[in-house]
Amino acid sequence: MISVMGGSMEAEPFRWFAESCIRGFLCLRPYADTIMGLVALMLQSGLPCFKGATMEALASRFALNKTESEAASYMQTQIRDSYSHIQTTTRIYDKFQAWQNDIDY
Repeated sequence: MISVMGGSMEAEPFRWFAESCIRGFLCLRPYADTIMGLVALMLQSGLPCFKGATMEALASRFALNKTESEAASYMQTQIRDSYSHIQTTTRIYDKFQAWQNDIDY
């Protein structure tokens, strides 16, 4: 996916992507209570993704204790950390899959 966006964080398509993610995140924050209410309805579903700390983790991801500027910086950090993770862990996993399961990456 990153290669499609220019291959680096400095590429114009990736910067557009990051800016769009930050704008979307800031637009969603005012609706955090509504979104968390919908997720709360699913807590008793038995789905494994809904665990004991689901609501606390979701609330923390909205960064509601931060100003809009701080929240934008928080999301920029999330994007940067994800990019770094892809550059290391994902590539290692892809190589492992190629070696163990003969799945090309």
